[in-house]
Amino acid sequence: MSKRIYKYTITDEMLTKILDTEEADHDNTITLNMPADAQILELRTVGMKPRIFALIDTEAKEVARPFEVYPTGVDIPVADEEDGFTYVGAFTKNGKTFNVLESK
Repeated sequence: MSKRIYKYTITDEMLTKILDTEEADHDNTITLNMPADAQILELRTVGMKPRIFALIDTEAKEVARPFEVYPTGVDIPVADEEDGFTYVGAFTKNGKTFNVLESK
C-alpha cells in the first residue's frame, strides 16, 4: 500500500449552479472522485481555484464522494441530518465566502 497526498480541484463548472444563489431550489452538491477512505487534510485556494488536499491510498478504488457547498449566512440543510457533516474548509469566490462540508 502506498500513500500520497493528492489535490482535488473544485472547478468553476462545479460551482456554476451554486454561485447563483438567487434560485430557490438550487443544488449545493458537488461530487469529487477519490478513494472512499481518503483522509481530507485541508481546503486551500491555489491558483484562484479551491482545492481539497487528501491523504490517499494510491491503490484504492475511487468512488464519487459528495460535498455540499454553501455561502456564509444561509441555512444548511445537512446540519439538521442525524449523522451531521464534517467541515472541510472555506474559500472566497466573486466576493462571497463559501463553506465546504462533507456529509457523514
